[in-house]
Amino acid sequence: MPNASNVKRRVSLLKANAWAAKVDVDFTIQQYPYGSLKPSKLAIPSSRVTFTTMDLATSAFKQLALKARGLYDNTPTLSGLSNTALDVMFDWHRVKYCTVLNNTTVNMIEEQRYLAAPATMETLYRKLKQDRMLSDKHVSAKTPRIMLCMFLYVPEEEVQVLVIRSGKDLRQCHLSICHLLSAIRMKRATCTVSKTADIEMNYSKEEEEIMVAKGWQAHVKAGKPYQGYLGQGLTKFVFCGRYNNEDCTIVQCKSVRSTEAENIEDLQAKDYGVDDLPRMKWNISTAFIGKLTEKLADAPGKDRPDSRSLVFSVFMVLPLLPSGALCKEIKFSGSAEVGLNPDSLGCAVDAYAHHVAVDSMYEVVISDIQGIITPDRTIVFFDPQSHTAQGDSGYWDHGQPAITKFLKLHKCNKHCKALGLDIEHPPLSHTNHKGPLHIGFED
Repeated sequence: MPNASNVKRRVSLLKANAWAAKVDVDFTIQQYPYGSLKPSKLAIPSSRVTFTTMDLATSAFKQLALKARGLYDNTPTLSGLSNTALDVMFDWHRVKYCTVLNNTTVNMIEEQRYLAAPATMETLYRKLKQDRMLSDKHVSAKTPRIMLCMFLYVPEEEVQVLVIRSGKDLRQCHLSICHLLSAIRMKRATCTVSKTADIEMNYSKEEEEIMVAKGWQAHVKAGKPYQGYLGQGLTKFVFCGRYNNEDCTIVQCKSVRSTEAENIEDLQAKDYGVDDLPRMKWNISTAFIGKLTEKLADAPGKDRPDSRSLVFSVFMVLPLLPSGALCKEIKFSGSAEVGLNPDSLGCAVDAYAHHVAVDSMYEVVISDIQGIITPDRTIVFFDPQSHTAQGDSGYWDHGQPAITKFLKLHKCNKHCKALGLDIEHPPLSHTNHKGPLHIGFED
């Protein structure tokens, strides 16, 4: 007959096994109204769903989306959206699931990395624990626990339907979403770059329409994004637009610093493409240069405000950079400062800068590297500068001395060594060597 201590030990073991066979998921819900950069908290209390450790992670997250949908439908203050919009919002692929650590949103749970089959709730929990995306409190709980915040996104089409239902004019809909826009006719340009780096722009014969923010110049002095105005650099303005039913960014040089010809030349220089690296990309995937097909309105007098949507007839259109609470902007190097980043992502960016130097045969160094880290941990680079052997890429170009400085101060990291960049030494220009990563280019 077993003694009392053995029985107690077996009971404890059975309880431990029972606890280990379950995973609790606590979640809250926040919602991004269309066009908003900040989510709004919903009047839905925190909820819990319990899964077995053997449940497939994809099935569990589908159930979470269904549970959230039910809570949303039963909240009277959230009524008004159509079933079609709700189906889109609560599609479990579109919902953003982010872990919460000490009341702070940490990282998004990427579908491919954490949920792809045959991942179970047990393997998901272990990966999140390994990546330090769970609090000590939840790790030490008797039943493993995951704390999530679910972010919903109201689709654009539903916003327009709601505004039309309320009797407002469609233009007023765009005023509340994308600010007041004016329609202009334009032609798209195709840029070709010769082996000698000469750029030729060829405009299409077909006219297209693009919507451009109206009155954005009135908000420049305030220095904050507002009603179409997004920001400015030393020589350029950035403001809102809309093309093919998608929000976009429009870039033009400042008229006080540039002529029409200088504006075209500068926009051409911005249109060079760079091959995407894994989990890194430049904000140029759908970029193009456009030109007005009608005469640009004359500038107002010296002491009168300029309310024109465009200050030059040629402009650049870029994808709207990702933004919001789950995005983070990071600067990896300066125009004159070489990147010496200690973290893993920064080291990869430093290696990329080294690659550009080697691949150009040490005739180009990319600088002022900055980007937005999105919830899926992709970094979107934007607005770079460069130093060239000729020193003629722009006012920021410090020429050969800046290239020499980069080569002197850059510290090769594990990525540089893995790519063989650490064994490359200048001057490669005087050889037939094309650089270790020179692929996709034809002689």
